[in-house]
Amino acid sequence: MCDCDVQKTHQVAVQVTQKIEQLIQANHYSVDIVRSIGETVSAKWQQLMFHAEERMKLVMASTNWFKTAEQVCLMHATT
Repeated sequence: MCDCDVQKTHQVAVQVTQKIEQLIQANHYSVDIVRSIGETVSAKWQQLMFHAEERMKLVMASTNWFKTAEQVCLMHATT
């Protein structure tokens, strides 16, 4: 998932959250269901961000490993 996808998803999540707040403020007839949907959206967004951060950590660790491996190979090639 690229940054642009995350930004678009975040925009939609914010819009949904705003709409939920509007419905709650307007005393929607199913306020409990609306609130539950809002909590679900929030939890899913947090889960997505957690996984995106974990993925970035793995990408960085992989990049560092390959850089180190390349340096070791270059050192052995020149000796």
